[in-house]
Amino acid sequence: MHPKVATNDPLLVQFNSWYPFPGKMTVDEMKRCADVAVELGAEVFVLDAGWYNQKDWSTELGDYRVDRVAYPNGLEELSNDVRSRGMKFGLWVEIETSAPSLT
Repeated sequence: MHPKVATNDPLLVQFNSWYPFPGKMTVDEMKRCADVAVELGAEVFVLDAGWYNQKDWSTELGDYRVDRVAYPNGLEELSNDVRSRGMKFGLWVEIETSAPSLT
């Protein structure tokens, strides 16, 4: 159950990138999805698994570094694009599989 706070009551309508692109996508594909999401009335655009991996999202799970081939300008390009359309931007991570900092 979600805690009752003003930001999630009522719950926001969400678009999640996993359904059209399970596992791998590019910034340009996600911008096209944002076009559709805003037309459908989504209030939040969630970038799901696949933004961090090079080959297989499931074997690279927990290594959350942006794929600079798919997102050459980082996630900021997509998040700014999504916000400019009036939606909030969400980012999927599976916190229990996060690796310690590699820096």
